[in-house]
Amino acid sequence: VTFKRYIHDPENEGSIVNNKIFRIIEDEENNLWIFAGTNIDRYNRERDAFDHLSLETDCMNSGDCELDEHQNEMWFPTWKGIYRIIPPYSRISDHTIKPGKIIRYEHDASDPLTMACSNLANVFCFSRNYQPGTLWFESQTGLGKMMKNNDKRKNNRSVIFRYYSYGDGFTGNKFNGILEDKNGNIWI
Repeated sequence: VTFKRYIHDPENEGSIVNNKIFRIIEDEENNLWIFAGTNIDRYNRERDAFDHLSLETDCMNSGDCELDEHQNEMWFPTWKGIYRIIPPYSRISDHTIKPGKIIRYEHDASDPLTMACSNLANVFCFSRNYQPGTLWFESQTGLGKMMKNNDKRKNNRSVIFRYYSYGDGFTGNKFNGILEDKNGNIWI
């Protein structure tokens, strides 16, 4: 077994953005995405260097992210809602890339079909068996579920939200993990 160590080097723009790595995921195109605190890097295998994802936001929580394997989109929680990062990525400098599109889902007090609150915890889980495309997440108000809206006659939204909390039978509104098993059961 051979190990190679990558550390941040302020003199090298292609080095990893920082040394606090919270999560690494691989997308359908075999890209490695590194979640380092409030930053996201993509490892460039050909150059053995890192591309820094420009998000133009400073509200990321450190840690969690999910990859929608069907769309190759990244989703991550923030203290200002859920961010959806949509490819393709374009290069804006030698080691900086930007996504094709960014969509933010957030709380709107006048609309019950939006998120119950925008400050999300670092607990995410995409449903792959229960309802593909459904995103489960923890918020300050309990367990959130974001679903694709299949009935656009009722409203013109692409997604709608539903929340479950203490009143739905939970012992509290804080969760340490969400997992979907192969039978589509959600474990909290």
